[in-house]
Amino acid sequence: VGSHFGSSCRPPSLEGGRCKAMSGGAARARPGRMLGLRSLGSPRLVVWLLLAKRAAGALVPVSALPLRTRGRHVVDSHGAPVHLACVNWYGAHLEQMVSNGLNVLPLPNITSGIVRLGFNCVRLPYSLDLVFGVPPRVPNEHISLAANPDMKGRSPLGVFDATLEALTSAGLLVILNNHVSSAKWCCGGEDGEGLWYTDAYPEEAWLNSLTLMATRYKADPRVVGFDLRNEIRPSLGKTPTWGTGGPSTDWRAAAVKGGERVAAVKDMLIFVSGLHYSIFLCDVPRHPIHVGLPALSGRTVYTAHEYSWYDSNLSAYHDVGRGVSWWYLSALSGWCACMLSARALRACLRRCPRAAAASTLALEGARRSRARIPELNFCPAGRCRPSLEVLGAQAAAAAFYAALRLGDRFADPCSADGGVWLRAGAALGLSGLLSLGLWARLLLRVCQAADRPEARSEGPPRAGVPTARTLGRWRTLPDSPVHEHELEALGEGKQQPAEPHEGAPTPPPLDMWVAISLVSFLLAFGAIATAFRRLGSYAVFADELDRRWGFLLAGDQDASAAVAPVWLGEFGTDQNDAWWLNMMRYARERSLDFAYWPLNGEKRTNEGETYGLLMEDSRSVRHTWKLKAMQALITAPPH
Repeated sequence: VGSHFGSSCRPPSLEGGRCKAMSGGAARARPGRMLGLRSLGSPRLVVWLLLAKRAAGALVPVSALPLRTRGRHVVDSHGAPVHLACVNWYGAHLEQMVSNGLNVLPLPNITSGIVRLGFNCVRLPYSLDLVFGVPPRVPNEHISLAANPDMKGRSPLGVFDATLEALTSAGLLVILNNHVSSAKWCCGGEDGEGLWYTDAYPEEAWLNSLTLMATRYKADPRVVGFDLRNEIRPSLGKTPTWGTGGPSTDWRAAAVKGGERVAAVKDMLIFVSGLHYSIFLCDVPRHPIHVGLPALSGRTVYTAHEYSWYDSNLSAYHDVGRGVSWWYLSALSGWCACMLSARALRACLRRCPRAAAASTLALEGARRSRARIPELNFCPAGRCRPSLEVLGAQAAAAAFYAALRLGDRFADPCSADGGVWLRAGAALGLSGLLSLGLWARLLLRVCQAADRPEARSEGPPRAGVPTARTLGRWRTLPDSPVHEHELEALGEGKQQPAEPHEGAPTPPPLDMWVAISLVSFLLAFGAIATAFRRLGSYAVFADELDRRWGFLLAGDQDASAAVAPVWLGEFGTDQNDAWWLNMMRYARERSLDFAYWPLNGEKRTNEGETYGLLMEDSRSVRHTWKLKAMQALITAPPH
């Protein structure tokens, strides 16, 4: 679907609904006329026109601008909800100082291609180096601008101007994003870019840059929003807070100052990042920005980012629990196999009396070698009952199950620290090992029952064949290995066996051990398997996001501290896996405004961007499954 879109034909919305499709001849599409495959010459072109028609309906007309907020929605100037279906197009915040793709494709082809993919908006990151002219010229412009020679000789900010103008001329909305201060890749814990200020650019420089950029694009109505700063996170030995702490850590206070600077220049939306890589908005209801501040009321949109590796303490606990429970289930499966083997062992020993006798001698010989194998006598005089053994194993399994569920109650969904992995691993690992230890004890008891003489043979012994009942009662055994002729001599009764102690309790039969143990196994395995499946379910995924930031979308009140628009400003992957499917479902069910990361085919020159929608030629689609999912999300009806 849409595998190539680098055509010179512009979208119908910009040319009165007409488009030329060249396939051996010119075919003109007229408004309101259905075209057949023969007239176009290719089914792909039919799909292209359908995408173009879909995109035309998604673009926001200038007459509906500026955008505002109401309750949890972004609305146009007439009060109608607007769905922001955006894509990130980065590169200007990197050392190259220009957006990726300008080295392989003319700028108009890229911007018109974004429209044909179905998006109506672009998040455009930049650095403060670009704003303040560091460096004054585009580095290696003969490479980064190879397909756009008319841009050579311009400053990085001049190229940014041309890029933005081409986007808005194509009918796209633009959301500016101050990604970093110094031009570099983002984002890491040690890059010094986690706060809104750095050593090179203090807070006042950041505020001035917001004013400069808002003023620069004040006349362009399609520049509809300003994402003040990307992924606030611990940096420079400081941990940012929301509404608490001093001026150097209170991101809410800084965002209010930055938002008021922008609002004083241009009527546009103010996008405010959450804490810790934009995954936490938990403190917004206590210290809101979107209510109580006249300059920002009706303009504030909060920003969340999500990737498969982003974890809170709660989601980390779930991840550890899922891994440990998988290990636990694997061990229980092995336990079941051994249990069934014990039952099969008894049947085998009944059919092979000579093997039964040899195994008894081997077992008794091992028990005499205490320096090598300790005695495994858990129940002296056979007083243990199967019910007690099974209850112990079941209780341990229940404790492990409870430990899996403890995370929902005690793990904090609004914080993230590396220690949670150790704490969760210790709690779940120890409880799992204790539980499996009791299951192993139960298995050993069953094996002991299978090894009892009465479990090995039935009826009178055959002449000349030693039996387990006879061999299992010798008071003494030779220290040296027993040879076959000695085994036959023992079987002829040359030594007198010891008589069993009268009144000794009769151990439970093996069949009872096996039956009760297997029922217990099925109950425990079923409970832990249910917990394992739940930890990987969409319900748990949605609950984690709801508790981090999705709770702000629950409601339609026009003015409430607990209800506000949330824009999923970044999310992306290169795997069509469970995380992606869950993320797509969550976005559809919550009718999320979003910006996929990224459009790019390249991360840097000659370095592919595996998360990108496009290939390195900025023309071919990298993953068709991803594009189909994005287009389904764009056209999904609101919930």
